[in-house]
Amino acid sequence: MRYVSLFIIGFISMSSHGQSRDSFVQFVKQLRLDAIEHNISTVTVERSLAKVKQFKRAVFHGQRTKPLKSSLEAYLKAEVPPWKIKKARQLFKEHGVLLQKIAEKYQVQPRFILAIWGIETGFSKKLSSYPAMSVLISLAYNEPNNGALRQQVFSILSALDNDASRHVDFRSDRLGQLGMINFSVLNYLSSAQDFDRDGFSDVWQSNADAFASVANFLAENGWDNQQTWGRQVKLPANFSAKEIGLNKSKTLSQWQKLGVRRFNGNQLPRVEIKASLVAPDGFNGRIYLVYNNFNTLLVWNNSPYFPSAVGYLADRIKFPPVE
Repeated sequence: MRYVSLFIIGFISMSSHGQSRDSFVQFVKQLRLDAIEHNISTVTVERSLAKVKQFKRAVFHGQRTKPLKSSLEAYLKAEVPPWKIKKARQLFKEHGVLLQKIAEKYQVQPRFILAIWGIETGFSKKLSSYPAMSVLISLAYNEPNNGALRQQVFSILSALDNDASRHVDFRSDRLGQLGMINFSVLNYLSSAQDFDRDGFSDVWQSNADAFASVANFLAENGWDNQQTWGRQVKLPANFSAKEIGLNKSKTLSQWQKLGVRRFNGNQLPRVEIKASLVAPDGFNGRIYLVYNNFNTLLVWNNSPYFPSAVGYLADRIKFPPVE
């Protein structure tokens, strides 16, 4: 797996916790020692860290889940503009054969694969090209007490040491997200696919690998291709706020009895599946009746804005039908 060589997120020295912060150079030196102490080969360590430099724009990747817009309406306007809807429908037709093959294997609808690509990088229009090794090590340096980053480091180093002969200068964004779908490093290690069978899971340039990696991630996290993500709805007057939340699940018929209706005022579908009401911006904003696939999208990015945008774009791909 040649991707691994640049994923060495700076090893956090266990002995340095709670002490004054070292310089970045000292941090990298300690990284070498820590890695070797954890049975990572010297060859792997030296080869991977040879050209590492501090990337000062690196910020804690957890900030990715925080929406940059003040409201869902603003977020949707920014993330799903008319040009992106037009492009998504064009790509749906252009890559139809490939997407159908992937859909059959992973049981994930093509429109959601394309929607994630569109939301994450604007169909690679916003693809970043920063030196990923330096970015990821800088992230670890900036968050020395982050347990998730430490766990990530162990996983990456172990994978690299199993195949240290592969060494490629991969690129990331400033948050350390990888490729045309902004995969996190751990998601790449666990879910990336080599769908075109060239020996490398290339989420940077291969549509086949990137699409299949998205589909595989969703499938592994409970995606149901017999359901959609959700729908915008209207609530009756004086509806109880206690009914809002992903922990409040009812069948569609039960929601119907409580007065919940489609956004156009029509009755809910007569399908006995469970759903929950979510209000990302409270009662004054959009209200959605969502299914389990909404929860799966939250695993990708734990902000209700993200699945709302992905679902909105996916719906614009489906309706009206692409000819």
